[in-house]
Amino acid sequence: MQLTDEQISEIAEQLECGFNVYYLEQSGKIIALPDEDDPNVEEEVWGEDFEALRAIQEPVITFEPMPSFEAYKIMEDFAETAPRNVQIGLYKALEKRHPFRGFSNVLGYYPNVRQQWFAFKKSATKHG
Repeated sequence: MQLTDEQISEIAEQLECGFNVYYLEQSGKIIALPDEDDPNVEEEVWGEDFEALRAIQEPVITFEPMPSFEAYKIMEDFAETAPRNVQIGLYKALEKRHPFRGFSNVLGYYPNVRQQWFAFKKSATKHG
């Protein structure tokens, strides 16, 4: 399997959104769907997409998103390295409801630290 940089970026983006990603080896097509076993996934919304995936006759490679506890740990690790003024906000975000959204919102106020986060996360997911 030889993926282009564009395909890798698309897969990574969909995984980051929490979708399972299916790469069709022969056509190179990428399909992103929620986890079919998730009880919150509405059958009437996604049912036809799941049926279409099951009907595919070519080899499919499946990519699954990182479990949330692992992603949370990476955010905690990054918060430890952040400048003190940002660190406080990141820790508060991690303690509240919807920590992923809160973490992202805090980083939105600090563009330079946000870029450091992307590099940190990329390194952690490659080597983790």
